[in-house]
Amino acid sequence: MARLLFSKGKQREFLIRNRSKLANNRIDMAKICNVHPRTLYDWEREKFKMDQESAVKLEKLTGILLPKTANLLPEFWNCSSAGRLGAKARRILYGNPGTPEGRRKGGQRTIQIFTQNPGLAKKRGFITRKIINYPQKCPELAELFGIILGDGGLSGRHQLTISFNNETDREYSHYLKGLLRKLFVLDSYIHYRKNNNGADIVTSSSNLVDFLLRHGLVIGNKVKNQVDIPDWIYKKIEYQKACLRGLVDTDGSFYLHKYSSNGKNYKYLKLCFTNASIPLLNSVLRIFKRLNFNAYLQGDHGSIYSKSGIQKYFREIGTHNPKHFNKINKFLLN
Repeated sequence: MARLLFSKGKQREFLIRNRSKLANNRIDMAKICNVHPRTLYDWEREKFKMDQESAVKLEKLTGILLPKTANLLPEFWNCSSAGRLGAKARRILYGNPGTPEGRRKGGQRTIQIFTQNPGLAKKRGFITRKIINYPQKCPELAELFGIILGDGGLSGRHQLTISFNNETDREYSHYLKGLLRKLFVLDSYIHYRKNNNGADIVTSSSNLVDFLLRHGLVIGNKVKNQVDIPDWIYKKIEYQKACLRGLVDTDGSFYLHKYSSNGKNYKYLKLCFTNASIPLLNSVLRIFKRLNFNAYLQGDHGSIYSKSGIQKYFREIGTHNPKHFNKINKFLLN
């Protein structure tokens, strides 16, 4: 809309003279100009420049001519001024965009906006952190930590992987995916390896990895880092049992040990937990002892040798891995 440029005081004078012709009724005058009365008041204060169309309407209605010094401003006359004001305001908020600090501030603001509005981020082609549930410490979380310490790992700051045998542990993999979904409200996918029966449950979430790191897990090779059970799991016996179950369900095995001595054949049921992290092995043995199991450590193995010990384990700790459940039932019934 075209605007008029008056000499100082002339716009106010023109409007007051027109208003006097209209019985000083600013509301009627605003209706004639098709603007809000507040806008008319701002024109009279010369806060803003009035538009040409309104001035022509008043001129025709009242007969009061526009001052000869009133000039028509070119279209988009205020764009450069508005642009300068906008740039100044932006620099105050985000800093100079040409500096590392300015780019950092702008990036942080963008992340904040997209985090609050994931739909907008997706529409613009940006990937943002997934919103997850942050569970309280509980037996299920302790069991997951045992599973990760056994067959899982954090290769970086964005993904959790849990490995399993797709032939023998396929049913168990469904339980693992369900446990992750229950704790964090996150979906996972299975990556099947070529040329063997190996597979991995992959869960991608930076927030998930950050949570696991804060609660005691580490990134990288577990053997090289000589990982151990986080301290918070020792706070409650229920956490220790659940963590032990996760460790044995992944890195443990149950089998019938057979041997001969003096011409006689013997066999006994055996639980064997195998891991190359010495601190982790010692912690597993400590939990077994605390729970009154007759457990033994030899090399990279922690073992329970007796049928009564296996029965006690099955009764007090249990298993969520159908492979172990079926083996234990088969051995104990024979």
